[in-house]
Amino acid sequence: MVGSKVVAEKLLFGIETEWFNAHFAAKRPAKAERLVPAALHVLSGSPCLSDGGNGIFLSDGSRVYQDCGHVEFASCECCDPADLVAHVKAFERKLVQAAPEIARLVGGGNVVFARLNVDHLSRSTSYAQHESYLTRYPAPYFAKSLVPHLVSRIYCGEGGPAPEGGELLVSPRMLHFVTESANETVRSRPIFNLRDESLAAAGYYRLHVICSSTLASQLALYLKVGFTSLVVRCVELGGELIANHLALENSVAALHRVAGDRSCKERLRLANGSRLTAVEIQMEYLSIVRRYLDQLPDWATEVCDRLETVLRALEDDPRRMSKTLDWAIKDFIYSSQSNEAKDEGRDILTALYSALRSTAYGESRPSLDILLGPASPVLGTVARLNEELVRRNLRWPDLKLHNSEALRIAEIDTRFGILGDGIFDQLDRQGLLNHRVIGEDPIDRAASLPPAGTRAELRGNVVRRLAGKPDVVCTWTGVLDRANKKFLDLHDPWQRTETWSPIPSEEHEETASDPTTELFRLLEEIS
Repeated sequence: MVGSKVVAEKLLFGIETEWFNAHFAAKRPAKAERLVPAALHVLSGSPCLSDGGNGIFLSDGSRVYQDCGHVEFASCECCDPADLVAHVKAFERKLVQAAPEIARLVGGGNVVFARLNVDHLSRSTSYAQHESYLTRYPAPYFAKSLVPHLVSRIYCGEGGPAPEGGELLVSPRMLHFVTESANETVRSRPIFNLRDESLAAAGYYRLHVICSSTLASQLALYLKVGFTSLVVRCVELGGELIANHLALENSVAALHRVAGDRSCKERLRLANGSRLTAVEIQMEYLSIVRRYLDQLPDWATEVCDRLETVLRALEDDPRRMSKTLDWAIKDFIYSSQSNEAKDEGRDILTALYSALRSTAYGESRPSLDILLGPASPVLGTVARLNEELVRRNLRWPDLKLHNSEALRIAEIDTRFGILGDGIFDQLDRQGLLNHRVIGEDPIDRAASLPPAGTRAELRGNVVRRLAGKPDVVCTWTGVLDRANKKFLDLHDPWQRTETWSPIPSEEHEETASDPTTELFRLLEEIS
C-alpha cells in the first residue's frame, strides 16, 4: 500500500472502430475492393509493419485493416481513458489527411470516412465501435453485473432516426441487438459477448463489448470506456454478483426502451419488481464504483465526477447536454430544423413497421404492396390501422415512408459523422460544442507515439525502428523478424523490456513461406 491507497494492477483497454467509407466521383465510384486497399496503401506511408494479413500496425501501437469492405481501426492498449481518446482522435485526423491521396489513387473525386452507426439505405447494416477490457476472469463471470450497466449507458447513444423515419432515437443501433448473451457477434447480436479471445498470456482474458456505437464527443467516449473499465474492475474486486440487485427483468426489451428514451424518464422493470430509469441505474453503479476508489487508478475520481455531472443534467433536462453528447447534439439540430407541418399519418406507418419487427422481416422494410397484400405477416395490424385511416379520411397511398422530413433527418445524421467536413466537426471548430476532455498536444503525440506502460509502447517503438522491412511481421502478441531469425514475445500485456529470442534456423527455413503461422507457433510455445 501507498498511504491508504491499495496498489492494484492497472486497467487496460482499447477501442475498435468500423469506419463507413465512400467514394464520390463524377463517373464511377470505386468499390470497396479498391477503396479500402488504397486507404491502407496511403496509411502505410507512415511508419508501419505488416500484420501478415490484411492490415498494418502503426507507430503508436495500433492496427488498421480491411474488414467486410470498410477500414477498421483497433487502437493501441491504453491505461488511461484520456489516452484512448487521444489515439482515436489522432487516427480520425489521419483519415482526413489521407482522403485526398486515396481519392487520387481510385480515380479522382472525393473519398469520405464517417462515424455512421446505421446505414440508412440498407437499415440492416450497422457499423460499430467495440470495446476491449483486459480481465483476470472469463467473460461469463461478468454477465450478471455488467449487462444492466451496458443496457443503461444512455450517455453513450449516437443518436439517429428511427427505422420508420423521422423520430430521433438515443441510439438506433441498439435496436439491432436481439439477445442478451451469445458467443458470435453477427447473427444474434448479443448485448453481452461471450467470445473468448484474450490476445494475451494464460491467466488473462479479454472482455469484448460489441453493443457500442461510434461516438464523436470526446466526453462520451471518455465516459464510455473509462467508467465501464471501472465497473469491470469493481466486479473483479467485489464478486460477480456485486450488482445483482440491478438485474433486469428483460434486458433486450429494456435496451430497446433506452434506445428511444430521449426524456431519460422511462422506467425499466428490474428482476426484483422495482423500476428504475437508465440514469438511476447508472447512479447505482456510480455508488458501487465510489466504494472502491481506494483500489482504482487516480483518474477514477475524475471519471466518476464527470459522469455524475452528466447524469444529473440528463435527469434534470437532457437539453443541458445539447452541446456535449452525440444524441443530445443531434436532438438540438433536428429540433431547430424540424418542419412544424408533420407528415400526416406517420404514426400509422410507425405502428405498422413496429409490428413487423416481431416477424421474420425484422428491421427490413418491404413495400406497402407486400404488407397490405393477402400474404402480409401483419394482417391483424393492417386491419386495425385501416379503421384509423378511414377515421382520418386517408388512404394507404397517402402515407409516404420515405417522406421529405425522414430523408432530411437521415441526411443530417449521415453528414453529422463525416470526418473533417461533417456537421459535428464543423460545430467543434467553431467553438459551439462543449465536449472536450483533452487538448491538442495529446492528440499530436498520439499520432506517432504509443502510450507508456504497456506492451503497446514496445510494439510502437519496434514499428518505428523496423518500419517497412518486408521480413518483419507484427501482431498483438509478438513481432517476428525472419531476416534475423528472431522474435519478440508480447504475450505479457505489461511487457516493458524489449527482449528478442532466436528462432532455430532449421525450423525457420521450413516455415519461411508462412511467417504469420510461424509467429503464432513460436509464441504459443513460450506463452
